[in-house]
Formats: sequence, structure tokens, C-alpha cells
Amino acid sequence: MIQVSDGRARAFAAATVGEAVALEFHRIYDLADSLWGVPAYRFQILSDGARAGTISLRIGLTDLVVRFAGQLGFVVDPPFRGRGFAEQATRLLLPLASAHGLQPLWLTCNPANVASRRTPERLGAVYVETVALPEEYNIYAQGEREKCLFRLDLANST
Repeated sequence: MIQVSDGRARAFAAATVGEAVALEFHRIYDLADSLWGVPAYRFQILSDGARAGTISLRIGLTDLVVRFAGQLGFVVDPPFRGRGFAEQATRLLLPLASAHGLQPLWLTCNPANVASRRTPERLGAVYVETVALPEEYNIYAQGEREKCLFRLDLANST
């Protein structure tokens, strides 16, 4: 397994240039500033050079990450939704996840967000269960109560 590093993230993102959807390295979260209690990468999702959203890869197996946040999280900006950008950006990150030994890769989504739920399904992830969020989890205060949990076998996806 490789170490989380700025240089590796920049080199990885540079390799996606020229794709219809590309990734641009944004930052690394170390343990001290991670919202998830594990190191993480954040990338900008780009479409023809314009920012279309963000995607994060969380390097860890804590209960918070696996069951509630997911090892991978994305936000697609409203003008870019409905074009499959989350799926494409996720596919671009799969080799980096695999290099970190994340096997399987755990993804979550809000059960009410049909578009977000389609992303792991299109990637071939297997639905595992819907879990109740604990009250102390930060998005509980924003009204979310459940997450759908999916498992993606990277050996069959990269």
C-alpha cells in the first residue's frame, strides 16, 4: 500500500488530463484536519476545464468511513448533474483506491437521492444494507437519517 502524499496525488490527477472528465488535485486531509478520522484526498472534477464538482477518496476502514461516509464521496455541481460525471470521476479514482489497498471499496449514498444511488449501481457495486445514522454524525443535524451502503470489488472494476 502506498502512503498518502501530495506528489502522488498530483501525478495521479495529471494522468487524467485529456479525458472528457478529468481530476485536478485539490488537497490532502491528514489525520489532524480530516472530518472522517482518516487521511483523504480531495480532487476537483473538471469537464472541459470547468469545475463540475469534487470527489474525495478516504483512506481508512473506520466504522464512520465504511458505514456512513463511504471511502469515496462526491458532489456534482447543479449545472453538471445528470451527465454521469460522478461515475466517470469515480472510475478515474479506482486505480488510486486500489493502489492504497482499498479492497473492497465502500460507498454510501442518501436513499432518497436516486441519481447518487445510480452511481454505485452503474459501477457494479453490490447493495449491502441501509443503515441508520447515529445522532452524533454531523449530517444527522442536517436532516439525514439513513445511508445506503454499497460494496465495490475493485478486482473486477479497475
